[in-house]
Amino acid sequence: MRVLNYFILCLLCLGNPLVVFAQDPVSIHITENEGLPGQEFYGLVEDRKGFIWLAGDKGLSRFDGTTFKTLEHPEKRGLSFFEPVLDAQDRVWGINISGQLFYTEGEELILFADFKDDLKGSLAALAISSQYLTLSTQFVSIIIDLHAMRITKKDVRRPGQFAYGSVSNDTIYFVINNELKSVVNDALELDVRLKTNLYGSGSYANRIGRGKLVSLSDNRMILYHQNEFRKTKQFLITNKIAKPIAFPDELTGIRILRIKEIDKKLWVLTTDGAFLCSMQGDKILLEDHYLKGIFLTDVIKDRDTNLWFSTLEEGVYVLPNVHIKRLDFPDHFERPVHMIQGKNKELLIGFGNGDVIVYNRETREQSLIDLPGKRTISAMAYDPNKAKYLLFQDVKNYQVATDNTRDVKEDALQFVAIKNMQTIGDNQLMFVSSGQAAIVPYPNSNRQDPYFLKEKRGYTCMQNPITGAKYFALVDELIVIDTEGRESQITTEHAGQILAHTLAITADGHLWAATFTNGLFEIDGTRVISHITEEDGLLSNRTTTIAADGTDLWISTSSGIQYMAHTEAGTVAFKNLKKQDGIPSYDIHDIVVVEGAVYFGSSNGVFSVSKQQSFKEFRVPEVYFTQVSINKNELPIKEQYTIKESESATRISFNANGFRGLSSGNYRYKLDGFDKDWTAIRQGVNEVQFASLPRGKYTFLLGAPDENGTVHSPEKIELIVTQVFYKTWWFRLLVIGIMIGLIIYYFIRKNKKQEESRQKELAQVQLDKELILLKLENLQSQMNPHFIFNALNSIQEYIVDNEKDLASSYLVKFSRLIRMYLDQSRSNSISLEEEFAAMDLYLQLEKVRFEDKLHYTLKGSEDADAISLKVPPLFIQPYVENALKHGLLHRHDNRQLDVLFEYVPSTKMLQVTVADNGIGRVASQSMKNSRPFYQTHQSFATQANADRVELLNKSRTRTITVTTTDLYEKEVATGTRVFIEIPQ
Repeated sequence: MRVLNYFILCLLCLGNPLVVFAQDPVSIHITENEGLPGQEFYGLVEDRKGFIWLAGDKGLSRFDGTTFKTLEHPEKRGLSFFEPVLDAQDRVWGINISGQLFYTEGEELILFADFKDDLKGSLAALAISSQYLTLSTQFVSIIIDLHAMRITKKDVRRPGQFAYGSVSNDTIYFVINNELKSVVNDALELDVRLKTNLYGSGSYANRIGRGKLVSLSDNRMILYHQNEFRKTKQFLITNKIAKPIAFPDELTGIRILRIKEIDKKLWVLTTDGAFLCSMQGDKILLEDHYLKGIFLTDVIKDRDTNLWFSTLEEGVYVLPNVHIKRLDFPDHFERPVHMIQGKNKELLIGFGNGDVIVYNRETREQSLIDLPGKRTISAMAYDPNKAKYLLFQDVKNYQVATDNTRDVKEDALQFVAIKNMQTIGDNQLMFVSSGQAAIVPYPNSNRQDPYFLKEKRGYTCMQNPITGAKYFALVDELIVIDTEGRESQITTEHAGQILAHTLAITADGHLWAATFTNGLFEIDGTRVISHITEEDGLLSNRTTTIAADGTDLWISTSSGIQYMAHTEAGTVAFKNLKKQDGIPSYDIHDIVVVEGAVYFGSSNGVFSVSKQQSFKEFRVPEVYFTQVSINKNELPIKEQYTIKESESATRISFNANGFRGLSSGNYRYKLDGFDKDWTAIRQGVNEVQFASLPRGKYTFLLGAPDENGTVHSPEKIELIVTQVFYKTWWFRLLVIGIMIGLIIYYFIRKNKKQEESRQKELAQVQLDKELILLKLENLQSQMNPHFIFNALNSIQEYIVDNEKDLASSYLVKFSRLIRMYLDQSRSNSISLEEEFAAMDLYLQLEKVRFEDKLHYTLKGSEDADAISLKVPPLFIQPYVENALKHGLLHRHDNRQLDVLFEYVPSTKMLQVTVADNGIGRVASQSMKNSRPFYQTHQSFATQANADRVELLNKSRTRTITVTTTDLYEKEVATGTRVFIEIPQ
């Protein structure tokens, strides 16, 4: 289908290069994606607070400028809501298909009456005056006195001979049987008998349809009737005399849903959009056609002059400004990339696919320039001296005759990627490209060399028509070439280089440079005379393009479009256009100012702005509070709040009704009693937050400034912040006293801890001394004279018996044992391996002393790691010695000693068992008691080891335990077992 459209367009261009396309106002389409509760709507109304009410198939909904809220009632039958009207008390009335009549009170939906038996499923039309509300069908009229809330019913019973009511001069009128009647004293009274038959005669009179009255602001009324074949009869009632009038031919055969007068213009809503008409005497003239192809049901103009259109299937359309219009181009064209002014009324628009359209602003006719190449249009220029258009497609350049756009010739100019070009007189061109800035001879002229050439990327260039100076905006500088060809750089005293991307020259000869992020510079010759930024009223320092309009300027920024005019006081004043005003895009790349309109080329299409009519009258938005949150707790809206200083985190939310809503004004707030100046709120933000507030009484003020920056009658909330107890004088004295007490307590406790630490150190020193002494005592026990004497005696016997080998072996073992004992006595702990070796060597020597009548076992469990497990030095041997000396020595044969080392991983405990089959402790004690020597001598090693265990346990969290058990068999002592547990 697109190919076919393009083919047809080409045929039209070849035969007749003019094709007419429409200009449509920029519209904003609101659907369910924006929160709209449905897509099907039947009526609209705006109340005095600025709320927009929408009646549709999902019910009655209210728009506050930010969100849509649908009102519900528990007794309501079905969802649909029709015929919304506003009464003098700012209540919205409406009815559903079931005959239930509702009205609103704030955010509540109230059921007034149920007329299901009277309406019998017919949808009634509503009309309202200051006193009466009427519900009317072709069969019945119901009159409601809104003052007395009294209901009167009138039976019509004349199907097909009825026109729904309208209000004129606060009186409701109907047409019944060709009689104009008005509502007076709860009744329909005859006003005048019309001297015409609305329904005609013959076949037309028998066709059903709806007659409607439309009241005009000049006290006239339009009466029209359209049957099911969309044939229409219409009359103009003037001074109660009806005379036929004609609708514009464009309305023939189109179903009319509603006619409304707004600002003395007639809006005819149809299944094919809205027709804007005007009354010229007794004639209805068509002015424009909007929203073509859309089934419209109602229209209103809100207090911000936005036009709202409800549709039957496509949600809601808003026309912020009918004086901002988008140019309509065929679908196959890509986005427009460049736009310039051509001869007379022409605009040249270049597209991304290489197409160029010549658009006549007056006739709206478009003709296509068919260029051979299809690369994107990089630049365009109009040469009035040679009546040519210069068109550039990246690598190809063309000349087109202005009086014959089919006369396309490839240009001899070989420069590529040209970004901007301007003709200078008859024989020169100036341009910038992606790599050069130059002034060159005109193609095919006698001169070939450039007048000026600089190898540097450029953005734009422009000649001053008054001074002849030529300006180039380059990638890192702004330069000027004077009439003598001398180059100079334009800089500022404070900002340094001017990084401009667009230039404009006003009628006073001043150059204006638009920068990327630094606003605008005004330059007289080479001197910067002013710098315009956000502080001066510029919407944003990020400018996109500018254009001169006499001595004034049109400016496009990243935040909107502005018209900047000079005032008599020598300052500048701005008028702003933003998206809520109907601007479709801020991504503007070209501006063309012509007569009464300004054309903007953007990535979103080309649109025009009427200089005189596009700017709306400034209205200070009416703001109101919607929510107050104290310490994250939402509270009801009231005039005053008392809060604690410790819980003073405050958030105040607000709103402003209407389509422009929050974006319509630069809201400001002031916390009176704390702030002296007003603080601006960022656009679109609808809340003010205070992290905390000090003790005091404040008044929060919120409002929008007028055109002079003054905030009148701001909304206010009083905030009383009470002091918390910990900021009172008595609490501070208490805290000081407590702090002094804590300091004293700290030093006392510190001194006490120091003393305790000193005592612990002394105790540890004493403990270390005692441990050293016990080590010496254990060493003495190991090396007691009796053991040494026996060992030496054994060596002597070997020598006497001439058993040199045995003597030598015994002596070696003896000396090794003595060395082991001396080495181990120097350490606080030794490995189990070292203990095991010393124990084995000791028992070998003792076995010799027992003349081989001693049998012993010395072993460890598999879990016992002999290297990593530690034991105190000289600790276990005394228990083995006791077993030999007191148990086995007095046994004459079969002496058995078992020493077992076991490690328990679960408890990390080394268990040592020393067991013998000696005479036992009881028999040993008896022998001791029978000998005087033993009665006066206690076992030296045993007592030393007991003391040593006690001392070692003082420095351990887990203690060493020693358990001695006597072994019996049939009450006869069979030995002794010592069980030792050493924590690891």
